[in-house]
Parts: sequence; structure tokens; C-alpha cells
Amino acid sequence: IESGMAIRTGLISDVTGKGRHTTTGSQLYPLSGGGWLADSAGIRALAAWNIPPEELASCFVEFRPYLGECLYSNCLHVDEEGCAIRQAVDDDVINNRRYTSYVRIVSGEER
Repeated sequence: IESGMAIRTGLISDVTGKGRHTTTGSQLYPLSGGGWLADSAGIRALAAWNIPPEELASCFVEFRPYLGECLYSNCLHVDEEGCAIRQAVDDDVINNRRYTSYVRIVSGEER
């Protein structure tokens, strides 16, 4: 995650492509760029509560260079024509798994 962090990690599953649980307690780690990393046993996902759909894209750091570049100013980056973020996903600049996660959150599946 960051060099110098002494965090125990496990192997990536060949079946799911996701990491396996290794955490047995809870720990907060400060990040050099600001913010914190929470490592907590049993938590696989967190929900984005109280973030308006039109602001959610800015929470995905890899989306930020494309914000304001869409054809429509009210683009939610889901199925709108001329979406710069969707184009970046199609061009393999933005990871499709991250984009799919965004779509699930903005559509209400993960709220």
C-alpha cells in the first residue's frame, strides 16, 4: 500500500482475484498523503452514506482528471452519452472493477 508499512498481507485468490483475510484485530495506519487506512477483521466493504450521487465520482481519485470533461455537466458517468469517465474505462485507463464498484454505489445497490 505504501512502502515502509508493516502490514501483514495474504496471497491473492486465483478464483476470486481478491485478497484473503489475514486481519485478526483492528488497526489504523496513517497515510503519508493524508488520511488513514483502516484494517479491520471481517470487513470486506464499506458503504458511502450521505454522499450525493453527483459528488460520488470525486471520491474516486482515478476519476478526478476526467471530471468536467463529459459532454453533459450533470453526467453521473453511468450510461450518459459523451461520458469521459466511461471512455477512460473503455480505453483501460480506469480499472473496470473500480468503475463497476462506482456504478453499484451510485445506482443505490451499495447504499
